[in-house]
Amino acid sequence: MKLKILAFAILLTPIWVATSTQTRESEPSRHLETVHPQKAISSDRLNFKNARFGRIVRDERGNVSFIPTLQIPLRQGETYGWFIRLKNPPDRVTWREELQLPVAPKYWSTDNGQSSEGISISKDRTKATTIRTVAPEQGVIWNAWSVAPGDPAGEYKLDIYINGSLAASFQFQLVPNIQGNNKSKLSAVADLCR
Repeated sequence: MKLKILAFAILLTPIWVATSTQTRESEPSRHLETVHPQKAISSDRLNFKNARFGRIVRDERGNVSFIPTLQIPLRQGETYGWFIRLKNPPDRVTWREELQLPVAPKYWSTDNGQSSEGISISKDRTKATTIRTVAPEQGVIWNAWSVAPGDPAGEYKLDIYINGSLAASFQFQLVPNIQGNNKSKLSAVADLCR
Protein backbone atom coordinates (compact mmCIF):
# COMPACT_ATOMS: atom_id res chain seq x y z
CA MET A 1 0.00 0.00 0.00
CA LYS A 2 1.52 3.27 -1.03
CA LEU A 3 0.42 6.75 -0.01
CA LYS A 4 0.37 8.92 -3.07
CA ILE A 5 1.60 12.44 -2.43
CA LEU A 6 1.43 14.33 -5.70
CA ALA A 7 1.44 17.95 -6.64
CA PHE A 8 -2.36 17.88 -6.80
CA ALA A 9 -2.56 21.54 -5.87
CA ILE A 10 -0.94 22.30 -9.21
CA LEU A 11 -2.51 19.43 -11.16
CA LEU A 12 -6.10 19.76 -9.95
CA THR A 13 -6.47 23.51 -10.07
CA PRO A 14 -6.70 23.41 -13.89
CA ILE A 15 -9.26 20.60 -13.62
CA TRP A 16 -11.44 22.61 -11.24
CA VAL A 17 -11.32 25.61 -13.53
CA ALA A 18 -11.74 23.63 -16.75
CA THR A 19 -14.55 21.39 -15.52
CA SER A 20 -16.52 24.06 -13.70
CA THR A 21 -17.97 25.16 -17.03
CA GLN A 22 -18.43 21.67 -18.52
CA THR A 23 -21.57 19.58 -18.30
CA ARG A 24 -21.21 16.22 -16.63
CA GLU A 25 -21.69 13.23 -18.88
CA SER A 26 -23.91 10.19 -18.41
CA GLU A 27 -22.85 8.35 -15.22
CA PRO A 28 -24.56 9.71 -12.10
CA SER A 29 -22.44 9.83 -8.96
CA ARG A 30 -25.23 9.37 -6.40
CA HIS A 31 -24.10 5.79 -5.76
CA LEU A 32 -20.63 6.98 -4.78
CA GLU A 33 -21.62 8.52 -1.48
CA THR A 34 -21.99 5.49 0.76
CA VAL A 35 -22.58 7.71 3.77
CA HIS A 36 -24.11 11.10 3.15
CA PRO A 37 -21.96 13.96 4.37
CA GLN A 38 -22.93 15.27 7.78
CA LYS A 39 -24.67 18.66 7.71
CA ALA A 40 -22.37 20.17 10.32
CA ILE A 41 -18.94 18.93 11.21
CA SER A 42 -17.46 19.60 14.64
CA SER A 43 -18.34 22.25 17.13
CA ASP A 44 -16.84 24.90 14.84
CA ARG A 45 -19.77 24.24 12.47
CA LEU A 46 -17.40 23.48 9.64
CA ASN A 47 -19.70 22.52 6.77
CA PHE A 48 -19.00 20.98 3.41
CA LYS A 49 -20.78 20.76 0.10
CA ASN A 50 -19.89 17.24 -0.99
CA ALA A 51 -17.45 14.36 -0.88
CA ARG A 52 -16.30 12.21 -3.79
CA PHE A 53 -14.22 9.06 -4.18
CA GLY A 54 -12.73 7.61 -7.34
CA ARG A 55 -9.79 7.05 -9.64
CA ILE A 56 -7.26 9.72 -10.49
CA VAL A 57 -5.82 9.20 -13.94
CA ARG A 58 -3.35 11.00 -16.17
CA ASP A 59 -3.70 10.75 -19.94
CA GLU A 60 -0.90 10.59 -22.50
CA ARG A 61 -0.73 14.41 -22.58
CA GLY A 62 -0.35 14.69 -18.81
CA ASN A 63 -3.91 15.90 -18.15
CA VAL A 64 -5.30 14.71 -14.82
CA SER A 65 -8.92 13.50 -14.50
CA PHE A 66 -11.01 12.32 -11.59
CA ILE A 67 -13.35 9.42 -12.41
CA PRO A 68 -15.95 8.62 -9.74
CA THR A 69 -16.12 4.89 -9.07
CA LEU A 70 -16.15 2.39 -6.23
CA GLN A 71 -14.23 -0.24 -8.21
CA ILE A 72 -10.51 0.36 -8.53
CA PRO A 73 -8.43 -1.81 -10.87
CA LEU A 74 -5.93 -3.89 -8.89
CA ARG A 75 -3.07 -2.71 -11.07
CA GLN A 76 0.26 -1.41 -9.84
CA GLY A 77 0.35 2.40 -9.91
CA GLU A 78 -3.44 2.84 -10.18
CA THR A 79 -4.27 5.96 -8.16
CA TYR A 80 -7.44 6.50 -6.17
CA GLY A 81 -8.57 8.99 -3.57
CA TRP A 82 -11.15 11.37 -2.21
CA PHE A 83 -12.02 15.06 -2.31
CA ILE A 84 -14.16 17.08 0.07
CA ARG A 85 -15.33 20.58 -0.88
CA LEU A 86 -15.77 22.73 2.24
CA LYS A 87 -18.22 25.60 2.65
CA ASN A 88 -16.59 28.69 4.12
CA PRO A 89 -13.30 26.90 4.81
CA PRO A 90 -11.04 28.12 7.61
CA ASP A 91 -7.36 28.76 6.99
CA ARG A 92 -6.38 25.34 8.42
CA VAL A 93 -8.31 22.06 8.75
CA THR A 94 -7.26 18.86 10.49
CA TRP A 95 -8.48 15.68 8.83
CA ARG A 96 -7.98 12.04 9.76
CA GLU A 97 -8.34 9.22 7.28
CA GLU A 98 -8.76 5.58 8.31
CA LEU A 99 -8.14 3.12 5.47
CA GLN A 100 -9.23 -0.43 6.35
CA LEU A 101 -8.00 -3.25 4.10
CA PRO A 102 -9.54 -6.73 3.83
CA VAL A 103 -6.23 -8.34 4.88
CA ALA A 104 -2.69 -7.10 5.45
CA PRO A 105 -0.85 -6.09 2.26
CA LYS A 106 2.52 -7.59 1.38
CA TYR A 107 4.10 -4.32 2.51
CA TRP A 108 3.30 -0.71 3.36
CA SER A 109 5.33 2.11 1.85
CA THR A 110 6.40 2.97 5.39
CA ASP A 111 8.14 -0.45 5.61
CA ASN A 112 10.97 0.56 3.30
CA GLY A 113 11.78 3.93 4.79
CA GLN A 114 9.47 6.14 2.75
CA SER A 115 8.10 9.14 4.59
CA SER A 116 5.57 8.10 7.21
CA GLU A 117 4.91 11.49 8.76
CA GLY A 118 1.34 11.53 10.01
CA ILE A 119 0.72 7.85 9.08
CA SER A 120 0.37 4.99 11.53
CA ILE A 121 -0.21 1.33 10.72
CA SER A 122 -2.26 -0.93 13.02
CA LYS A 123 -0.56 -3.89 14.74
CA ASP A 124 -2.42 -6.35 12.51
CA ARG A 125 -1.25 -4.27 9.48
CA THR A 126 -4.76 -4.02 7.99
CA LYS A 127 -5.42 -0.36 8.78
CA ALA A 128 -3.60 2.89 7.99
CA THR A 129 -4.49 6.07 9.84
CA THR A 130 -3.32 9.32 8.30
CA ILE A 131 -3.62 12.67 10.07
CA ARG A 132 -2.94 15.96 8.32
CA THR A 133 -3.49 19.62 9.08
CA VAL A 134 -3.79 21.47 5.79
CA ALA A 135 -4.82 24.74 4.22
CA PRO A 136 -7.81 23.95 1.96
CA GLU A 137 -7.00 24.74 -1.67
CA GLN A 138 -9.95 26.57 -3.23
CA GLY A 139 -12.01 25.09 -0.39
CA VAL A 140 -10.97 21.49 -1.18
CA ILE A 141 -9.14 18.92 0.94
CA TRP A 142 -8.07 15.55 -0.49
CA ASN A 143 -5.86 12.50 -0.22
CA ALA A 144 -4.79 9.77 -2.61
CA TRP A 145 -3.22 6.31 -2.60
CA SER A 146 -1.75 4.14 -5.33
CA VAL A 147 -1.90 0.39 -5.74
CA ALA A 148 1.41 -1.29 -4.89
CA PRO A 149 2.62 -4.85 -5.51
CA GLY A 150 1.12 -7.15 -2.89
CA ASP A 151 -1.99 -5.08 -2.23
CA PRO A 152 -4.93 -7.42 -1.61
CA ALA A 153 -8.04 -7.61 -3.77
CA GLY A 154 -11.34 -7.18 -2.01
CA GLU A 155 -13.47 -4.80 0.04
CA TYR A 156 -11.87 -1.67 1.53
CA LYS A 157 -13.37 0.99 3.78
CA LEU A 158 -12.24 4.59 4.00
CA ASP A 159 -13.51 6.90 6.76
CA ILE A 160 -12.65 10.60 6.73
CA TYR A 161 -12.96 12.73 9.86
CA ILE A 162 -12.70 16.50 9.87
CA ASN A 163 -11.82 18.16 13.15
CA GLY A 164 -12.71 14.91 14.94
CA SER A 165 -16.15 14.24 13.39
CA LEU A 166 -16.98 11.69 10.69
CA ALA A 167 -17.40 13.57 7.43
CA ALA A 168 -17.62 10.78 4.82
CA SER A 169 -17.25 7.05 4.47
CA PHE A 170 -16.60 5.08 1.29
CA GLN A 171 -16.68 1.33 0.79
CA PHE A 172 -14.86 0.35 -2.36
CA GLN A 173 -13.16 -2.62 -3.99
CA LEU A 174 -9.78 -3.30 -5.49
CA VAL A 175 -10.72 -5.62 -8.33
CA PRO A 176 -8.36 -7.74 -10.44
CA ASN A 177 -8.93 -7.99 -14.18
CA ILE A 178 -11.14 -4.94 -14.68
CA GLN A 179 -10.29 -2.30 -17.20
CA GLY A 180 -10.16 1.31 -16.13
CA ASN A 181 -11.38 3.81 -18.69
CA ASN A 182 -8.61 6.41 -18.81
CA LYS A 183 -10.32 8.25 -21.67
CA SER A 184 -13.50 9.12 -19.76
CA LYS A 185 -14.48 12.78 -19.76
CA LEU A 186 -16.63 12.21 -16.65
CA SER A 187 -15.47 14.44 -13.84
CA ALA A 188 -16.99 14.86 -10.41
CA VAL A 189 -14.42 17.53 -9.65
CA ALA A 190 -16.75 20.00 -11.37
CA ASP A 191 -19.27 19.31 -8.59
CA LEU A 192 -16.67 20.35 -6.05
CA CYS A 193 -16.62 23.83 -7.56
CA ARG A 194 -20.36 24.35 -7.22
